Amino acid sequence: MKHDAEDESPPNDAQERAEARREVTEFLMNKYGPLLTKKDLVTVLSYASDEAFERSAQRGLLAGLKLIQLPGRRGVFSLAGDVADFLTGFPREAQAPRGPAEECAQ
Repeated sequence: MKHDAEDESPPNDAQERAEARREVTEFLMNKYGPLLTKKDLVTVLSYASDEAFERSAQRGLLAGLKLIQLPGRRGVFSLAGDVADFLTGFPREAQAPRGPAEECAQ
């Protein structure tokens, strides 16, 4: 059933971000599954190397991304939904610190 444009309210920022989060989560789930490895995170977040990812984590630049460790497994992991939250800037309890690129854009 087709709706007139008048019937639909324009999407607000929260709706757009929620939709973006859903789409990113779906993409990540289809490509990587529910749990992304450190190697996956390096790729998804466009780091040049594992070392660059590690440096960013140590500097607190990934503070908004929930990284987990699993018993008996090496490295860090993240859930697809948490990565989607981080990438779409979805509101979280703890916000990531602002990086130099964000400060320059202001």
